[in-house]
Amino acid sequence: WIGRLYSFLVTKWIHHSKMVLISRKAVIRTVVAMSAISFFDYYLRSQSFVKSLHNAIDPVQSPTRGMQKFISAFPEHISNISSYQDFHNSLDFGIPVPCNLNIAFMGDSLTRYQYLDLVYFLSHNGTWVSLEDRPNLVIEKTHPDWNDFYEFTNKILKPHENCDCFRNEGQMNTNVVIENRYFHDSRNNNTVTYLQKFGEVPFKTSWNVSDIYHHHELVKNIENVSFV
Repeated sequence: WIGRLYSFLVTKWIHHSKMVLISRKAVIRTVVAMSAISFFDYYLRSQSFVKSLHNAIDPVQSPTRGMQKFISAFPEHISNISSYQDFHNSLDFGIPVPCNLNIAFMGDSLTRYQYLDLVYFLSHNGTWVSLEDRPNLVIEKTHPDWNDFYEFTNKILKPHENCDCFRNEGQMNTNVVIENRYFHDSRNNNTVTYLQKFGEVPFKTSWNVSDIYHHHELVKNIENVSFV
């Protein structure tokens, strides 16, 4: 994540140097910026991140002072950020929605939220998910259950996304859990894929590669789960 924070700083420099996004390198910078923002955006709101951050701070220091110490690596004009909301309010980069992207994510839930933040940006005119939204695209705990979360997020991203998704309720059964997402915006020619991979658990898919952009109904019952 340190590398992603570095990308964040580079992007701020690009923004303030008034560089025009007209080259291939500039498009790459845009993608790096969006990935960095979504990653840091998720971590700042993450309870585990806040807990680990506070554990790293001397007990006599206040959380605000500790956050100031952490944020000192960032440009001076955002160095007074002391909360997630302050950070969220600072995300005004004027980044245009790029075209001709082909990006693949593979990983666990942290990677999922990077994917969701990015494809929301791509499909909603360059805007970011609001922290106040309820239910929320990137906070699964604002939904009654996992399959409701899948249905909601997939609906928000329609008609651009197909979601090969199912999770049993209760203790997670890795034999049936699946979450592969396929986003394609034909207007801007942007393709983004998220493939779920938990540690040593084997990768699974319900669809053949040739079928991933065809219409599919979300699986809602464990009896209907099948893999190819």
